[in-house]
Amino acid sequence: MLILKKYSIIIKEREVISVENQRFNIEIDGVDKVAEVLKILNIDNREYVIYSVDNGDDSSDIFTSEIIKDEEGYDKLIDIEDNKVKQNLLEIINVMFS
Repeated sequence: MLILKKYSIIIKEREVISVENQRFNIEIDGVDKVAEVLKILNIDNREYVIYSVDNGDDSSDIFTSEIIKDEEGYDKLIDIEDNKVKQNLLEIINVMFS
């Protein structure tokens, strides 16, 4: 069973998140990490990213966030508030990793 955890997420460097730019720096609960893009999806004209973060112990956590543009045009990750979207993304993740 996959459980989506809620973390405080901050992108460390201003960059565009894309499938071509597979890795990006991120801060999760005050710890600097490197995330890897697994999939970018467009649902109802909004962009979402599914990405993994290595735990350093041969395991990874899978995260999903909405991608929005900040005032300077760089990508910013925010929490997904819509429960229907969360459920859709959870189903996609389950298909990807089952």
